[in-house]
Amino acid sequence: MLYKIKGNSTVTIDFSDIIEIKPGFTKISNRRSVVVVYLLYGQKKEVYFYPNLTFFNHNFAQFLIEVKQANPDADVKSLSRLSR
Repeated sequence: MLYKIKGNSTVTIDFSDIIEIKPGFTKISNRRSVVVVYLLYGQKKEVYFYPNLTFFNHNFAQFLIEVKQANPDADVKSLSRLSR
C-alpha cells in the first residue's frame, strides 16, 4: 500500500491500482521527481514525490518490484531511467 497524505486527509493506494511510475520533470538538488499514476474509482490520479535514488536505496527498488508484481500490466520505468 502507498499512502498519499495531504493535510488531515489520507488516501490509501493499492499497488494493484498503480498503472504507471515514471520520471517527473521537476528536479530539486539533483533529485528528479517521480510520478505515480493510479486509478481511483476508475479515474486516473497522480501523486508526485522525490525518492532518494541512490545505489543503496533498496526500499524504493523493492517498491518498484512490488508494484510490478501486484500489477504486471503497470508501466514501471527502471530505477536507472527514474534517476536521469
